[in-house]
Formats: sequence, structure tokens, C-alpha cells
Amino acid sequence: MKGRIGEATKIHQQTILQHPDYFFAKICTALNYYDQKQFSKMPGLLGENLELDILYPEKKIFHASEVMNYYKVVALYLNAVDKTNKAWDIIAKMENACPGHPEIKEATEEIFRFNLANWPERRKKEKESEIKIDGVFTQSVPETNTAPVFENKLIEELGKFNFSLPEAILQQILLIPDESLKKDLQKALKNSIGRYQYFMEHKELPGETSFFLIHAVFIIAEKKWADLLPDIINVLKNGKSFNEFYFGDTLPSLVWIAWYKLGDVNPQPLFDFLKERNIDTSGRTGINKALVQLYWQQKELQQQIINGYKELVAYFIENKNDSTLIDTIVFASTVCAMRDISLDELQNEIRRLFENKLIAIGYVRDFESLISYGKTESEIIEKVPGMYEMYENAVATWSGYKEEKYGDDWEKQKQRIERIEAKIGRNEPCHCGSGKKFKKCCLKDY
Repeated sequence: MKGRIGEATKIHQQTILQHPDYFFAKICTALNYYDQKQFSKMPGLLGENLELDILYPEKKIFHASEVMNYYKVVALYLNAVDKTNKAWDIIAKMENACPGHPEIKEATEEIFRFNLANWPERRKKEKESEIKIDGVFTQSVPETNTAPVFENKLIEELGKFNFSLPEAILQQILLIPDESLKKDLQKALKNSIGRYQYFMEHKELPGETSFFLIHAVFIIAEKKWADLLPDIINVLKNGKSFNEFYFGDTLPSLVWIAWYKLGDVNPQPLFDFLKERNIDTSGRTGINKALVQLYWQQKELQQQIINGYKELVAYFIENKNDSTLIDTIVFASTVCAMRDISLDELQNEIRRLFENKLIAIGYVRDFESLISYGKTESEIIEKVPGMYEMYENAVATWSGYKEEKYGDDWEKQKQRIERIEAKIGRNEPCHCGSGKKFKKCCLKDY
């Protein structure tokens, strides 16, 4: 406490020499190794199993200070060796054992400090493991600057509203005879390709003008017209910029609902889409979420989905040198889906993708971390809303749909967020090591 570190170190060295099994001497030595970044030496003191009762098998009772100090160091070690998810598990167990204990705060603050200090180096490694596909726009239908002539004039309303599309209009559209409605929606899908260049050149147009594509996709899904899946897939083949323009955040967050509804009789087309080449990253990841929900909510499809993933992994590995197919972020999404479906059935397939270095480590750190995060059925299942219910929820909760007044506190908070975002992009993996995107993780805490 007086800063006489040299003398304190000598006393500690004498203690560990004379009493090598003394608990706090071991902890202090492990922390010294941590400070010196000699992480490989820490398990020799903490025990390879990282369990206090195994390290001291003769002891039946431990003091709270022993438990908290031991697991604090274990958490720091796990985080330092890129097993951050397991480190947070340890923190959670500490909180459960001794709520509010000061060692919990100390460990938490140190994990954040370490991860932020090591963020550039860690992010460099993560970037090296990322193989993303952006895809390219293909003018597969004639370029145009006009909307198509629809059989049903009501369809024109789809280009006038965002998610605030009135329910009355939607209900009227859903009542249009199927064949006529199908033709109009197919025209709308093709027109999204035909008018893309026009929209790019006229960015002053209202944003709602381009919303007709999102509406068309969800109406097709609401009607469960799986025969129009090829038309939707043809649209999604047009690359990252195209998909971001038309779909934005709905592609990773909501389009899985459309995939679910279109695959609830036969999920095979969804697996076929995961094999498509030159599809940008966000275009494919939602498929996995839909397949997880189909597995748990349509029990008759379970074996077909398990077999589909086994065949899919074999296909990915067989074509692992194909730059038009391999996307390690999509594959990270794939292994998470397989874990949530059935570790018993798919663990070998998950392991093979890791062994072939086909997983982006910024999203899924390692095999052990992934499989340690098993969930129960109730934790996995999500409600699949109807189209208008989904729209209502978006209007009620998404930013941009309601005006909010913020005081001085918000302006200060906003400046803080902007400073942090200057270091970490919203769509980059969070610096805390959770594997989630920054905007989905710690950004919400600032």
C-alpha cells in the first residue's frame, strides 16, 4: 500500500517458496503472471480444471474471499486467452454465489479494460479470420425508371408507405385473387432490379418509394407461396449495396420470418439458398435463424433439418477453396444454429467447420465456447408474428418511427457514443468479447 513494491515482491517470493500450497500465495503469483502476460503459466497454479474444489480436494468448506479471489483470477485468465464467453459465465456464477461482492466489480472492470486495451490486436486477428462475400449487382432485367403497370392498382400503395402501411390497405391486398396478386408481386420483385440504378441516381426520392420490395416479400411469405422463392432469391443475388438499399436492417432482423413461413412445408430450398454463390453475408444469415425456429416449432421437420445441415457442412468443406461460396460469418451463424438445433446430432459437423478454419472468430470464438452455451427449447423458440403484427412492432420500437425529445443528458450520452463509435464501428464485433455486434451489445449501455 505504501508503494514499496520491490520489498512486497520479495516477501511474496519467500512465502510461495516456504508455503507453495498457500492459497493466496498461489493467487498472487497467478496475478503476477497475468500482469506479465504469461498466461500459459496460470493454469499451473489455478489447476487445469479451473475448479477450486479440485485444486484443494481435501477441503470441504472455503471462505468467501477464497472463492471470489480464485474465480476472479480464473475469469481474467479465460478472457485473456480469448474465452471471453466462459469468463462472463464465471462472473455470473460469482454474482450468484455472493451478490455484490467487490471482487465481481474488480473482475468485470478488468475484463473491459483488458479487452479495450487489446482491441486493436484482437480485432486484427478477428479480421484475418473473416471472409465475407459482398456480391455484385446484376442487371438481370431491363433497366427502367418507372414502376410497372399492375393488374391491381392497389399494389401501387406499397410504394407509398414504410412499416406504417395501414392495416386496411394490407387486408385489401391480401384479398386480391391469388393468381392476379402473384403476377403483380412478381412484377414488383423484378422492378426492384429494373429501377435500382434509377433510385441510386435519384437519392432525393422518399424512402418509402423503395419499400415496395420489402412489402412484396412479406406478402408472399404471408400467403406461404413457396413457389415464388426463386423470384425472391433472384432479387437477393444482387449484392450487398442492393440489399442494404432495399432491406437495410430488416434483412438480418426480420426477413427470417419470411424464410420461416416459406419453408414450413419443405425447408430444402432454404438449404439450397445457403449453397448459392455470390450472395452477400446478410443475405444468407437469416436463413439459419429460420431453420432453428422451424426445427423447434415444426417437429415433423426435425430429422430433415438435421440431415440438411449434415449435408450442408459436407458441401461447405468440399468447396472450402471456392471464394464465391465461403463466408466465415455465414458459417459462424451456421454453427450457432446447429448448436441450438441438436448438439448430440451435429457436434461433429460443428467441430469439422472449426477444424477447417471456416469460422469467423469475432463472432464465435472457439468450439469449446460455442458448445458450452447450450439453450433450452423455451429459450430458443421465438414467436413468429403475422405480417401486420410485425409491422406494428417495428413502428412502435424502431428508431425513426416516433419523435422523441431528449434533454441535455441525452446530448452528453450521444457525444459519448460518438466518441466510442469512432474507435469501434457499429457493425464490428463488440470489444467486450461477447461475439455480438457492437450495436447489439455494449453500445446500448452507453
